[in-house]
Amino acid sequence: MVALGDEEESDVRRLPVFLTATVLAAGLLLPTLVLGASQSGPFDDVPDPHNFARDVEWLAESGITHGCNPPENSLFCPDDPVTRGQMAAFLVRALHLTAEGPSFDDTQGHLFERDISRLAAAGITRGCNPPENTMFCPDEAVTRGQMAAFLGRGLELPSASDQGFFDTDGVFHDDVNRIAAAGITVGCNPPDNSEFCPDDVVTRGQMAAFLHRGLERDDGEFAPFTISGSGNDVVGFRIPGDVAALVDITYTGTDFFNVDSLDRDHGYIENLAFALDSYQGRRMVHGGWFGEPEVVRHLEIDADDGNWSITARPMSAARQFGTSLRGSGDEIVIYAGSSPTMTSTHNGDSIFAITGYFGTGEYNDLIVLEDGSYSGTDVIDLGIEILDIEADGNWTLATP
Repeated sequence: MVALGDEEESDVRRLPVFLTATVLAAGLLLPTLVLGASQSGPFDDVPDPHNFARDVEWLAESGITHGCNPPENSLFCPDDPVTRGQMAAFLVRALHLTAEGPSFDDTQGHLFERDISRLAAAGITRGCNPPENTMFCPDEAVTRGQMAAFLGRGLELPSASDQGFFDTDGVFHDDVNRIAAAGITVGCNPPDNSEFCPDDVVTRGQMAAFLHRGLERDDGEFAPFTISGSGNDVVGFRIPGDVAALVDITYTGTDFFNVDSLDRDHGYIENLAFALDSYQGRRMVHGGWFGEPEVVRHLEIDADDGNWSITARPMSAARQFGTSLRGSGDEIVIYAGSSPTMTSTHNGDSIFAITGYFGTGEYNDLIVLEDGSYSGTDVIDLGIEILDIEADGNWTLATP
């Protein structure tokens, strides 16, 4: 048995979050490990037929867990209870929490002290001994009720009507309703699912499933998240579902600035931003390139003398262009028009480029590529839904 505190705390990943609308047909029950089953996943104790194999694999691929038996980390320990300290680490990595807050009396020097501090700073935990809340109880197991509160606050889920559970009249009643309405749980006693079992302990396998359902959606939507810093850095970065997404980049320095996206092996994918002084623009992380997926897992930032911030948003946050639109600098817009031609202008001194993409983010056509000011009419190929604009000045778009 691996000790409950063995979930590693190193290299806190900064990853985005939101909830899935997918409702599974059964509650989270303790899984059965199939002996002798094939093992193609990241951990030896979570073979393919395991109830939570997909969830655990997703958790590992997202950088939210590395295993439970460091330094080998060949095991995940799916049937072990999740401690409150481990839960803090999971959520800090998944929600990309960086701000540090207060320390509790029982977390000083603890393996997860920094994660717990960040969780408290985000308002996701208040403590474990109300009303004083001077303690966090990091080594106690997380109950399903506590898990509902953690996820409800962390994912900022809206209030929900009563979901019909018979056993949730206690302190976590509202939290349980919120995660049930979001499709993160349907109950604990299938097929009736009339109960939630708020006092039952959550296993690591169950937590993987809860987080997977809560953090990833099938429609490309996710909650915006921000990473920030100063100087040069390489940071973990993953868009839920590896879909096309907007990336708002800001740099306040006055010298060289560059941002490149990298794959899981730190191999170069593409340049997202380049400037010789301050920069502010909207770029796109692609879901595919000529039909091949571009799996972004890291960003490499070169920032000589200033602060930078990078905010990821779903494509639905982009402005729409139907008949006319104006802007300045780099931007990603959704083409909602039907015209096969487009007139564009640019009053900058450097490159002006407009690239068209399919809705999935796959490359289709270079529409405009000019140096300096420009005014002209160009063809928009059939199927173009996204326009990637690179500009150093003001620009306009118009269709007949």
